[in-house]
Amino acid sequence: MARVALEVTEPREFELRLPSEAGRLIVLRRRLEDFLSAHQVPDDDAFDLVMAVSEAAANAVEHPVDPAEPWITVTASFQPEAVLVTVRDTGGWRPSGDAGFRGRGLALIGALTELSVHRSAEGTEVVLRRPLSRS
Repeated sequence: MARVALEVTEPREFELRLPSEAGRLIVLRRRLEDFLSAHQVPDDDAFDLVMAVSEAAANAVEHPVDPAEPWITVTASFQPEAVLVTVRDTGGWRPSGDAGFRGRGLALIGALTELSVHRSAEGTEVVLRRPLSRS
């Protein structure tokens, strides 16, 4: 049985910890869409954010080596005129190989958001920042 934990930390913050399973990413997308809609994030920005976060979360599910926990954590908050999202896993970084048609996830995320990746012994943290369009 898979469990999903959603915690409302503040009205303008979001945190979701979910099992590291591809089938659970729909929950993330729906909750994030609801959060962004509730804060009146413009549709184009919300679409791009959900796409980029979904890709980052899919990477966090698929790519970690020997994760310490079978969970990923996604947080989102508002900055002045931007949304900041962090996706964390607890595994090591898998060396890149011949990706063929794969391996373009970070490029997609970087095209939709300002992207930074932080790797450490505790896992990988992907930070996405999306400046918001003027409504």
